[in-house]
Amino acid sequence: MPEIEFTINNDTGEMDLKIEGVKGPACADIADKVKEVMGAPNVEENTQEYYARVHTSQQIKGKGRS
Repeated sequence: MPEIEFTINNDTGEMDLKIEGVKGPACADIADKVKEVMGAPNVEENTQEYYARVHTSQQIKGKGRS
């Protein structure tokens, strides 16, 4: 299950944002939505989870001959 964790430094007001449980570019979509509400963090970096390939399967069905 996706988790979003953010920490705000009381002294500087800087925010750290961490998103876990979402692979690939979908993580960036979630981060963009959070940034709309919370503002942008001072530093942004992608984790290994971001670069993980999302496994999908594709089935191609052929038309039978009559």
